[in-house]
Amino acid sequence: MPPNLPALLRSILSVPRPNQHLANFSTLRNPKPAGCPPEKHTVVTYLVKSCGLLMEDAIAASKSVHFDSPAKPNAFMNLLQNEGFTKPQISNIVKAYPRFLVTKPETYVLPKIQFFLQSFAGVPKQDVLATISKYPCFLATSLECKLAPNFEYLKNLIGPEKAAALFRHGSRAFTRFDLNRVIPNVDYLREIGVTTSSLELALKQCSGIFSLEHNELRKIVQEVRGMGFEPERKAFVLAVHARSAKSCLALWDRCYQVYVKWGWSRDEIMAAFLRHPNCLLCSEKKVNAVLEFVVRELGREARSVARYPGIIPYSMENRIVPRCRFVRDLASKDLVKKDWNLNTVLGLRERDFMERYVSRFAQEAPELCERYASRKERDGEPKLGSAQLVYSPWRMAPSPQSANKLADPSGGRRLRLATAVSPPIAPTNHPRPPKKSWREAKGRGEPYLDPDRSRNPATRRNSALRSKEPYHVGDDR
Repeated sequence: MPPNLPALLRSILSVPRPNQHLANFSTLRNPKPAGCPPEKHTVVTYLVKSCGLLMEDAIAASKSVHFDSPAKPNAFMNLLQNEGFTKPQISNIVKAYPRFLVTKPETYVLPKIQFFLQSFAGVPKQDVLATISKYPCFLATSLECKLAPNFEYLKNLIGPEKAAALFRHGSRAFTRFDLNRVIPNVDYLREIGVTTSSLELALKQCSGIFSLEHNELRKIVQEVRGMGFEPERKAFVLAVHARSAKSCLALWDRCYQVYVKWGWSRDEIMAAFLRHPNCLLCSEKKVNAVLEFVVRELGREARSVARYPGIIPYSMENRIVPRCRFVRDLASKDLVKKDWNLNTVLGLRERDFMERYVSRFAQEAPELCERYASRKERDGEPKLGSAQLVYSPWRMAPSPQSANKLADPSGGRRLRLATAVSPPIAPTNHPRPPKKSWREAKGRGEPYLDPDRSRNPATRRNSALRSKEPYHVGDDR
């Protein structure tokens, strides 16, 4: 055998050929992550096996953290497990901030977890931990410089319950507020007449306006007031947000051009902006999708949406398409008016929409109602039978009115649900059985307005006459 034969064979076998995959036996014996430098093999393996990350996520996370010994990572993992975090929650935290693995968890992470648990003592611990894992930026923010002073200021500004709601939604007010800039801006907004409820809305949707430079904020406020916005309206803070950042201004201009292409005049666009400023902060794709659906499937003019611009930011998949198709089918069966109000249908809360349209027409159109109810159930909505009010676990120290509602989900009133879908929930503290309405006696279902119980004599006097006519949505308004 020639002395160079083994080397020659290795060089021949190493040449890749079409449709031929050669096994790397050294890799099979000792698996190593592909596309990862050798010095990161230990880190990637630990992230996959101990932290539960996917291979591609582990390779990306290994670029910002390095360790040769698992001592520090094990200490971090054990601390989170002892605090009550689940494995998926720990995996989400490590994926977002892998550098936590090489910190001292007792001094860097543990005090922040204990701070939130103590601050929201009336909230279940698992809910607080779930929020921290969903928004791990809370653990990466300084407790002394940001979290503690910002939470104290927000609690005094809007109350502990609203501050807890902001934390649950991962508000940047906890992590990015600089109180030296925020406090003068908030004081100025309150001086010109901005209400507390408007400040709450701004904290939820556009907290960045509080971090603007004070002179810039004053300039934008003057511009917005010149457009016709009054500080007492909630739309005022949304308009300030729309005219503040450069990205918002660019998006405003693009949306303006989209509305022009659909035939809106300048006056209609500005009137829509006055009614709902966020209609000019939607993406071009979203605006086109909503207007195209209204024109093609509903057969209405695109300019008709200008009267109800608040429907444009709604979700197409979860609200606009299913609701409009359902009510359109009801109109085809003459159960509702042909020219049903688009804003009324889309502006209702889901529970109110189910009661007003789905449960109400369950006997007349069972297939349509069952189809809509099953779709919402697949999307995670409660069934028609579960009409109890849902109270957030973040609500602390409920008021007497809230305590009464908890004791009686119906609030002392009957829930108008069709028995064909699910039986109505009987109140627990009703003094006597509810009287049947005039439509129940005739087997026509319950209306929204019961003329027999109305305080208006004319309504009671004409109830018999109105009962002879087919009932349509909007007759009782």
